[in-house]
Amino acid sequence: MSVDSGAIRVVKFGGTSLADADLVAAAAQKVVSLADGGYSVVVVVSAQGGTTNELLSAARAIARKPSAREVDQLLITGEAASAALLAMAVDARGRAATSLVGVQTGIRAQGRHGWGRMAEIDRRRIDVLLHKGHVVVVAGFHGVTFKEEVLTLGRGGSDTAAVGLAAALGASDCEIYTDVDGVFTADPHLVPAARLLAGVSAEVMVEMSYAGARVLHPRAVDLALRHCIDIHVRNSLRPSTGTTVFSGLRKGIQGMIEDSGAVVGVAHDRAKARVIVWNRPSSLDCTPEFLGALAEESIEIDVVVRQGSSESGFELDFVVSLDQLDAVFEAAAELGLETTSDRNIATVSLVGTRMLERPGILSRSLSSLRSSRIEVKSFSVAQNRISLIVPEEHSGSAVNVLHRSMGLASRRDCSGSEVNV
Repeated sequence: MSVDSGAIRVVKFGGTSLADADLVAAAAQKVVSLADGGYSVVVVVSAQGGTTNELLSAARAIARKPSAREVDQLLITGEAASAALLAMAVDARGRAATSLVGVQTGIRAQGRHGWGRMAEIDRRRIDVLLHKGHVVVVAGFHGVTFKEEVLTLGRGGSDTAAVGLAAALGASDCEIYTDVDGVFTADPHLVPAARLLAGVSAEVMVEMSYAGARVLHPRAVDLALRHCIDIHVRNSLRPSTGTTVFSGLRKGIQGMIEDSGAVVGVAHDRAKARVIVWNRPSSLDCTPEFLGALAEESIEIDVVVRQGSSESGFELDFVVSLDQLDAVFEAAAELGLETTSDRNIATVSLVGTRMLERPGILSRSLSSLRSSRIEVKSFSVAQNRISLIVPEEHSGSAVNVLHRSMGLASRRDCSGSEVNV
């Protein structure tokens, strides 16, 4: 028998929100307050801040290229520790709590080690515990295959697991606690005039996440969009109104206000490289084979331009994450393709709605960057995002210039009140 979905709250705490005993205690108090309010609470946790990097360093100190399977086995110990510690803290405050890890969570995954994807979630064990009045604390970031192998879920895995559990349990919302106040019109550490968005649509948030906004992972937002789940992003370290990411089918007038302008925010990503791959004239255009090889390795590319033909030789120009650059070189070498790369670039993206219907946005962007003597090496335009490649050393200036030229510091917030910046 399942618990009434309307009474279920799914909450996720990131690693920085659980970094020490005091923060674990503060998180536990939030959880107890929800439970005292009559909710059945499921909590998803990440490893405590810095733990994952420490475990990876330990693995590399043992083996230059450790087994992917054993790395997964090692990494989940960080989440398991967080789950157990938070369950202890909740229990110490008078609320029964049970931590779950591995196959206990009901999360089934498929794919390869380090890049698993959720296949299904069996909610039965969670339901039993909720019926007993327990707070359920789930170690995020991983699932178990149908052959009982642990798979970590890759970047953003804990966020994605939280949204997935909300969907499986029939909850309409998912709260994600992190170390920032919410989603801003730009990185507030870089742009002093950046504003906190009270609400933003999931469609726009997906693009902002892909473009470099680190608050939420695009996989989690995409899952929320498909399952009609609103995500509330809140700061666990201090009081904050936070940001609500409205799912496409659920968002009402409140959720659409921030999208009323074509440009909602400016995102940037410095962990990028520009790659040019080409082959000499031949009878075979191996672009499909090359892109297929990248897909097999889960390598995501962006700002893609292709020129040439099999007769004249083709050239593929794109942007890739720095941590996937070596894998791109290997895929190209296996097909006999030549490569060059530029690691000193960044992508700066305008994110919003109906970009293709407003070509003046691109013109204004290029003009404002030229006036500031910032070179644009390449760009791409889509309905919800304009991405520009600029020199990495000028990326901060580019974000500020575009944020100012798009008037993002003078928009109104969701309440209709003027925002002072």
